[in-house]
Amino acid sequence: MDKELNKRFEETEKTSYRGLAAYRWLLFAATCLILLFGCKSTERLINDLDDPNPDIRYRAAEELGKRGDPRAVPKLIQLLGGQRAGMRARSAQALGQIADVSAVEPLIATLRDKEWDVRLSSAEALGLLKDNRAVKPLIEAMKDEDEHVRAAAVGALVGFKDSRSLQPFLIALKDTNLHVRFRAARGLGELKDLAALDPLIELLDDPDESVRFAAASSLHSLGDQRAIDPLISHLNDQSPDTYTQIAYVLGEMRAVKAYPFFVPFLKDPLRLEGAAYALGELRDARAVGPLMEALKTAQPRDQKMIMVALKKITGKDPGDEAEDWEAWYLTETTRKKENGR
Repeated sequence: MDKELNKRFEETEKTSYRGLAAYRWLLFAATCLILLFGCKSTERLINDLDDPNPDIRYRAAEELGKRGDPRAVPKLIQLLGGQRAGMRARSAQALGQIADVSAVEPLIATLRDKEWDVRLSSAEALGLLKDNRAVKPLIEAMKDEDEHVRAAAVGALVGFKDSRSLQPFLIALKDTNLHVRFRAARGLGELKDLAALDPLIELLDDPDESVRFAAASSLHSLGDQRAIDPLISHLNDQSPDTYTQIAYVLGEMRAVKAYPFFVPFLKDPLRLEGAAYALGELRDARAVGPLMEALKTAQPRDQKMIMVALKKITGKDPGDEAEDWEAWYLTETTRKKENGR
């Protein structure tokens, strides 16, 4: 048995060593490639775009995009119409990084490429260029059969903040792809059009937590008081991140009616941070007692949030330690008793 165990141990050691050696070699090779391409002139990199080795072509396009040298634009535009789909996609990416407006029309044309990854790269590139000529084509790309392309088109349009995107964004809230819905919700927040109020409220029930998070954030951007009751009703969201976002939104909207809903959350370690932040923003003096009670057992990070809230509510700053606030609170309550208050 001992011999068998030793044999297996030796084999494992050899395998681990070979794996480590291979990893180090790959790391060394990658480092050499980075140094090699980083030292090449722009002209040499442009020539490398025609290299028979796809790795060299791809790395050249990537490096040209990083450099942002407009001298590469004509060749990259030419490659958008080439036979190699991988090169068309990487050329589109590089053109987006270089951000030369002469690439807008060629990239718009590439939104109709037969390969989905090329269409995706073109949509992302147009989002970086932010030329208004791309708005209508990107809206059309939101109808693409491929969900990744639809998500890229929506994401690109978010940065334009163009009112023409309103109805397409509203339609996209019903898309089967969560990334499309998430980005459409963000886009509606950027537009700040109240036509999005009810659709965003409905989105608080989306099955995906990131979409619900985006809906709450965009409702804050709209700033309409009609969103307060729906937001309060979703404070029990099962996602801690979404709950925290809703709490932050209600606090920043000064939703005083949410006060009684936050106090119980001070006893929940997963919800304490959001509750403390919101109560601090509400500036409601009734929260001082519950916050001081929570301060006794809270973790250090949560204690800091509680003390920030107490400073906002009381206008006092006895110190940065929990003991400082406990001493202040004792003095304050004693004074009030002596004054018969």
